[in-house]
Amino acid sequence: MTPPWVSIVVPVFNEAALVGPSSEQLLRSFRARRRPFELILAENGSTDDTLAKAQELAASHTEVVAFNVPEANYGRAMREGIDRER
Repeated sequence: MTPPWVSIVVPVFNEAALVGPSSEQLLRSFRARRRPFELILAENGSTDDTLAKAQELAASHTEVVAFNVPEANYGRAMREGIDRER
């Protein structure tokens, strides 16, 4: 895989209803630029289906990476997302 030109890290918390549509919009926008990119979804302590939705996106889009931070901590989710860049 070509290294990404840009990495987008998005901490998500209780965003089950929005993570899919928002991510799909980002994917369309960045694909239109025809540069390699990655979308890193950093779920952090959600009590809804956010993690499952993020993992579904990762399973169906090669540009998407999803992982879990077990506590609601925006800063930690952002740092771990940056550390996971390819």
